[in-house]
Amino acid sequence: MLVARLTKTYPANYMSHLDFIRAVTRTIERAKISVKYSVGFNPHMEIYLTPPSPLGLQSFSEYATVYTDITPQEFMERFNAVSVSGIKVSDCYEVNSDSKLAAKIKTATYEVKIKNPEKITEIIKKVLSSDKYLIQWKTREGLRNCEVRGKIISMDVCGDVLKLTLSAGNNNLRADRLLNFMLDEDINIADIYKTESDFN
Repeated sequence: MLVARLTKTYPANYMSHLDFIRAVTRTIERAKISVKYSVGFNPHMEIYLTPPSPLGLQSFSEYATVYTDITPQEFMERFNAVSVSGIKVSDCYEVNSDSKLAAKIKTATYEVKIKNPEKITEIIKKVLSSDKYLIQWKTREGLRNCEVRGKIISMDVCGDVLKLTLSAGNNNLRADRLLNFMLDEDINIADIYKTESDFN
């Protein structure tokens, strides 16, 4: 079994998660990579991806597990030769563990360019020194409030880039929701990059 690290950058970042899955599976088919299929009335390719990223967010750290007999290097070369713009395999390796990545992901790291690092540094200090941090965002049903301090692992300003590591997977905190509330400004989600996904 192989684990492939995938990019989901422009224009693929505007694909829904289902369309992203379809794009990955169709690329595997175009590359003529032999993979394992499920059994039953409606067989499907056995490929498992990490939980979906918000629509528009660009990522260098999407993961997929694929049951195939070819080497990681061959998989990467054949996939990238026929993949669509924005979706590439940047790394690939062989594993023997369980394929359910969604249950294993614990944190994700993001980067976003900022205009006023000194002001944001002060905001970060206040947030990280607090025992609780309540954020609010709009939903179809109205405003929603959520206590998120325990989901903020780290935040740091490096030059004009804000780096933050947040809980992911089953205890997910969306970076765009946190940033829009914390900085009190509309940040384009396409300007947020997911750079790492960490597993336990």
